[in-house]
Amino acid sequence: MKTSSRSDATDNSDKRPTLLKLIDSRIVGLTLMNVLLYWAWRWLRHMYDRGIDRPDLLLFLVAATVWVWWQVLLAIASRFSGWRRK
Repeated sequence: MKTSSRSDATDNSDKRPTLLKLIDSRIVGLTLMNVLLYWAWRWLRHMYDRGIDRPDLLLFLVAATVWVWWQVLLAIASRFSGWRRK
């Protein structure tokens, strides 16, 4: 007959992920960058509505937005592919 010991209980608790283990700091950081880009896009839209044209800022925001979204997709894909392997 197998008896349960204290070490078996701690081993089982390590298998269940905690909230901090589920949070990926890379995804959180990229999401915050996306929020900042949203504010920049709103600011650019207000400037355009007032008649101020900034094509250089537009190109920068397009490039930054595409890069951030690509990085978010890669982070999510790597997060779930690594999660599936466990």
